[in-house]
Order: sequence, then C-alpha cells, then structure tokens
Amino acid sequence: MVEANLKFDMVPFLYKWNESDLCLHYSHSIAIFFCKVEFNPLWNQKKLREYCKANGVLLIGYSPLGASGTLWGSSRVLENEVLKEIAEAKGKTVAQICLKWAFEEGVGVIVKSFNVERMKQNLEILDWSLSEEERKRIGDLPQSRGCTGEPFVSENGTFKTIKDFWDGEV
Repeated sequence: MVEANLKFDMVPFLYKWNESDLCLHYSHSIAIFFCKVEFNPLWNQKKLREYCKANGVLLIGYSPLGASGTLWGSSRVLENEVLKEIAEAKGKTVAQICLKWAFEEGVGVIVKSFNVERMKQNLEILDWSLSEEERKRIGDLPQSRGCTGEPFVSENGTFKTIKDFWDGEV
C-alpha cells in the first residue's frame, strides 16, 4: 500500500474553463453538457446562468443551501431574513424556498442530507410555485460567494493568488 501526502498546490486538479476553451470545444463539436458551480440565493451566478442558457449548457449548483457545516460554507443562506419571510408566508422551509427558486430558474442542484425527513421535504417542491415578486426578492439579494478559494491558493501551486483562482473576478 502506498500513501501519498499530496497538497492542493502539488496537483493542478482544478481546470478553469474560459471563453477560448469553450470556443475550442464547440469548434471541435465536443458538446459541454453541464457546468457545476457554487449556486444559492446569495451567490446566484447570474452572468454564468445567462451564458449557459444561451448556449444550451445545464447549470448544476452545489451548496444550494449555503453548505453549513463545511470548511467553506456557512449558515448565512438558511438564516437570511428575506428567505425566512418568504418561507413563513408560504408555510415552507427556507431550504424548500431555495430549492424551488433554483428549480424555477432552471438550475439543477446537488443536495446532501442524511435526514430522511429533510430528504422528503426536499422533494416537496413540485406542487407549488413562487410568485414573480418572491422570485424578484430572492434574485435581488446581495451577492457574495461562500467559497473564497483560499485553500486552493499557494505560491507553489497552480493558483498563486485569489485573482488567479477566480479568473480575476474576486
């Protein structure tokens, strides 16, 4: 058995897709089917969503509830006052509001839960809708990403600075 103690900066495991990469793939008829990124009401990836929609690429969002309990996440999504107000008015949970909003925006989401009741609640988003006003309130929430990228930055690695990691969009 071989053990390896690899650090993030030793392997260029993250590859950033930029516009020239996308053009290259499209010119060779290699279809890109989906793009997986952090996505939730407080980091809604509006420009990327528009690009994906215009080019037939499905946006898949991880951390749709803010990734509470992870190294990079927080409970700021589930504790957001606007989301709480909408949830209370609808008789739903904040998680259901977040998942329904993503669903209505055409974004696939990756949801993790070990709790059977929460799993059931996550599926109970198909028989109701958010109003246009509610969707606008959610869409107008102040934006900031949950994952800063700090763990992936190293002077010896692929990403020397936070700007490198985020393609200049800090």
